[in-house]
Amino acid sequence: MNEKEIHLRDYLRIIEKRKATILTFFIISFTIVVIGTFTATPMYEASTNMLIEKSESKPLLINDYSVNFDPEFLETQFQIIKSNAVAKRVVGLLSLDSNYYSEFKGEGFSPSWIGQVLNWFSDLFSLVIKLTGVNDYNSSESTIDDKKETLSPAEKVAQIISSSISVEPVRNSRVVEVSYLSRNPVLATLIVNTVARAYIEEVLEMRMRASEYSISWMSRKAEEEGIKLEKAENSLQEYIREKDIVTIEDRVAIIPQKLAELSTRLTKAEADRKEIEAIYKKIAVITESEAETLPSVYLSKT
Repeated sequence: MNEKEIHLRDYLRIIEKRKATILTFFIISFTIVVIGTFTATPMYEASTNMLIEKSESKPLLINDYSVNFDPEFLETQFQIIKSNAVAKRVVGLLSLDSNYYSEFKGEGFSPSWIGQVLNWFSDLFSLVIKLTGVNDYNSSESTIDDKKETLSPAEKVAQIISSSISVEPVRNSRVVEVSYLSRNPVLATLIVNTVARAYIEEVLEMRMRASEYSISWMSRKAEEEGIKLEKAENSLQEYIREKDIVTIEDRVAIIPQKLAELSTRLTKAEADRKEIEAIYKKIAVITESEAETLPSVYLSKT
């Protein structure tokens, strides 16, 4: 118990001795926090919910009900939503590079006073590195800066939008929450709603590109196989002519001719039968004496 009291007194003695330093540090920290709070621009977050489902292919078998679970599907969709391609679509749909470019200047191009202080330290560090003769870091940094300078306004806005989008899944559901942080609440709402539309268009275009590639590939393969089939048909016909082979197709072609010939003969036989029946009826009604005068009957008796 005495040791604890002694230790506590030592701590209090140290605090009493260094109270000026501690008080100065507290005042400086409090002042920085207050200044940062009052000078910071308020940020607004707009969010929307999206239902993301994976299109399942229909089973080939009736009793095949296996579930195709893909744990990487949602994470892939999250990366697409936050991608630069979707952000560029948002910029194009809303014309943000011309209508709201000043808003993005305040967000991404003009840092706050804290950012300016950090940039000052970064420049100072770069100067020290340059003076020490390390040129590799300098050259890589200048290359990155040159790339940033060559970006168009639309690309700069797209980068800001892409970095400000956040996607979080809603637990126990297939719904995801897409949020966007901005200094302008109206702009934040407009962008987050357009992100959903841009994501849908991007996914559809990706599927369309995949379908076009598949169709192009199948068309090329069909053309190649058609050429091979034509060559094989020509070789087969040439072989048939050389060997004088009668194929089933040739026999099938001959059968209609025989059927037509038989049909002609049948028609002629029917006509002859009707003619003979007419003669028979005439003979049946005449007497025996009259029948003997007929040349045909007379000849038949002899």
